[in-house]
Amino acid sequence: MDEDDVDVTFLMFDIQRNILLDQLPDGETVLCFQFPDLDQFGTWWLVCTEDDVDLCHQDPGKDVNAYITCRSRHMMEIWMGDLPLAAALKTGTIKLLGEIAVCKRFSKWFPLSQAAVVPRPTVTERG
Repeated sequence: MDEDDVDVTFLMFDIQRNILLDQLPDGETVLCFQFPDLDQFGTWWLVCTEDDVDLCHQDPGKDVNAYITCRSRHMMEIWMGDLPLAAALKTGTIKLLGEIAVCKRFSKWFPLSQAAVVPRPTVTERG
C-alpha cells in the first residue's frame, strides 16, 4: 500500500459503519481517533449510543471516553487485516488511552474491515 492509498475519510466512515455498539458500555461513548501524521483531518470523533454512531471531524464538545492514536497508514493496515491488532497494541503502533471498560474491550467493539478476510496477492503474484 502506497501513502497515496490511505484515505482516512473513507477509513473513518467504514469504521463508523462497523463499530459493534453492543460491545461498548451502556449510554453514550465518545471515541477520539488521532492520526498524528496528518496535518488535515488528523482527529475524528465517534459519538456512540446504543443504536447510532455519529462521526465528527470537528470536536463535538463532549467528554472523550477513549483516545485511539495511530499513524494513518498503520490504522489502514490494521483495519484491512494486514497488521495484526494484537501485535500493533504490543509494539505501541496503536495506542489506547481512556476508560478501562472501553480500552480493554477494544478488539471486541473494533472489528476488522469486512474486506480483511479477502486474500491479497503476494509480492510474487503481483509481479
